Amino acid sequence: MFSVYTGGDYPKVFNAHGIENCMAGYAKLTEDPAKAQLFVFPVFYEVLVDYTAAEYLKYNVLPEEVTVAKEKLALMSGFARQYNKPLVLIFYRDPSYKITLPNVVVFRTSLYKKDRSEFEFGMPAIVSDLLINQPFNPIPKMKQPSVGFRGQSAPLKLPISAKLRLAFNETMQQLHINQSVAMYYNRGYIARRFAIQSCLNNPTIISDITITTPLDIENKDSNRLFEENILNNQYSLAVSGHGNYSFRLYQILSAGRIPLFVDTDCVLPYEEFINWKKHLVWVDEKEVKNTSTILMDFHHSIHADDFLALQASNRELWETYLNYTGFFSNLYLYFNRLVKQ
Repeated sequence: MFSVYTGGDYPKVFNAHGIENCMAGYAKLTEDPAKAQLFVFPVFYEVLVDYTAAEYLKYNVLPEEVTVAKEKLALMSGFARQYNKPLVLIFYRDPSYKITLPNVVVFRTSLYKKDRSEFEFGMPAIVSDLLINQPFNPIPKMKQPSVGFRGQSAPLKLPISAKLRLAFNETMQQLHINQSVAMYYNRGYIARRFAIQSCLNNPTIISDITITTPLDIENKDSNRLFEENILNNQYSLAVSGHGNYSFRLYQILSAGRIPLFVDTDCVLPYEEFINWKKHLVWVDEKEVKNTSTILMDFHHSIHADDFLALQASNRELWETYLNYTGFFSNLYLYFNRLVKQ
């Protein structure tokens, strides 16, 4: 058991007990910071530093409650420095800027592998269970793979100015020159566009793809159509969005389906312990224009029985490591490493 200091009681709105309860199998909470092996701040860090006034209002977070949490974090940060012990933070947000508190260890959704520090690790998007109202039913392997996607993307027909900017950036990349011009669309949306085009242009793939607009979320059927798109297809496209992680990836896994994953230099949860390439059809960003070829190679190579087993394995992966309980219940894997250092 690890001796962990979390700072005591927090306002109920932060659900600090949720994280503490998940750690109960491997962490014993102590009220004495001098006896702690680790300090774990059991409040999502973005609530303190990144919420807008509208978000505080939406989630019924009062200013005095934020003040309490900030004071506890400041105290805990001082203890971490005083006793030279790790301070664990959870940052569930799109920005990938550095958090510079002393001795800090950050689990975060959005990370770029090339920029990550030694003590930054991936965490999953916490999604609702797509199978909460139905049993798991894997889809048998069919001759033609079906690929689902319903969401936003850079348009398939780019404006001329965007085409020129994209062509310039691609040329610089091919020449290994570290220079680029700003695009109108983020990196993930450009990668989505290439992957979508690749699938649509391959007649051997059944493409169940709908590009939506931000206004689509106002459609009362939007969630149902999104979930049906995942459940009804063998594969679903998963590419980063505004942050460098794919929310959709975890929804696909919760449904027990196979992600067609484009890696935009992502850091995945528990990647030190999980062989992610056994659970995904993996497409490196530099190969995104060949997405359909990579998919077809995978589809032809996998046995029908293994195809069913992979879907079951993906569902199990989400249940074990990637939902809220699973993620926080397995942090001991990292604690083992942190405490030894």
